[in-house]
Amino acid sequence: MDVTIQRVPGQPTACVHAHASIGQIGETFREALPRVIHHVEEVGAVIAGPPYTRYLAYGPEGVDMEIGFPTVTEIPHNGDVAPAELPEVEAAIAVHEGPYERLGATYEAMEHWIREHGHVPAEGMWEIYLNDPGAVPPDQLRTEIVWPLKS
Repeated sequence: MDVTIQRVPGQPTACVHAHASIGQIGETFREALPRVIHHVEEVGAVIAGPPYTRYLAYGPEGVDMEIGFPTVTEIPHNGDVAPAELPEVEAAIAVHEGPYERLGATYEAMEHWIREHGHVPAEGMWEIYLNDPGAVPPDQLRTEIVWPLKS
């Protein structure tokens, strides 16, 4: 796994804020994306990249997250679909290859790499899903992990 440190520019997004147990993340994601797509299309906005999940809080009692898409411009709020922004940050970035169930091992390896290289991980990391799990087998899934660093 290659990890790089990059300055990531801010990016407007359209998302659903959700809370789920760790075991419900996939189901919550699959339920949220169609609502986001529908709203973006309804307001005439443009999706600017693949879907993402940003983890705002992660613990034994569950996960608070944003699930959505980057957009070209800010969208209006409508029901449970809201405008948001992936922040401009300095981040450690790596690509996980394989099933989503193995993402935890990649996060552990990234955290070790971050600390070993003198950085401190911050909260609010996000995943960008580079290909479609309906189109490729699980061992070919590619997920970019963006882990913000403390200044």
